[in-house]
Amino acid sequence: MPSSFVYKTYTTTGSSESVRDKLTVHFLSGGMERSGISPSGAVTFFRYPSLLFSSKRPLTCISKLSLEARGNGGDVRVRIGATFTKIKYFTIFIMAFIWFGAPTLLGVLRGEFPNFSPFGCLVVPAGFFTHYAVRGRVFRYLRASVERAGSEHGVHR
Repeated sequence: MPSSFVYKTYTTTGSSESVRDKLTVHFLSGGMERSGISPSGAVTFFRYPSLLFSSKRPLTCISKLSLEARGNGGDVRVRIGATFTKIKYFTIFIMAFIWFGAPTLLGVLRGEFPNFSPFGCLVVPAGFFTHYAVRGRVFRYLRASVERAGSEHGVHR
């Protein structure tokens, strides 16, 4: 299953080169690795190399990221795309464990037939909530990073 980017566009002030450079330094110092540049040179791609993530460090929740800054003086439009493959598979794994794995394991340990509760289906909305809550937190963090990159002081975090 190919990972598709979820794009958000932000507007800030400054020059596109300085905003792109400040965000690139910020992403690299946050643990991301540069994975390539588009053939036109307008889009820079990053990835987070570790499988571990924490919602307290929003950059760790991103599997892949694309960065494009366009504009000449004044308003700069920054288009950031992100994939959340790690979060998606982690959530699916936890949902499957709660719904199927835990009842099966308890049934085997007790020596009886697994007891699948109909209330187990409540993990599905909880999983969606978790995925979209983390995704929202990441995009709020990226918006704040873009706003700081457009300021004269740069990104500090």
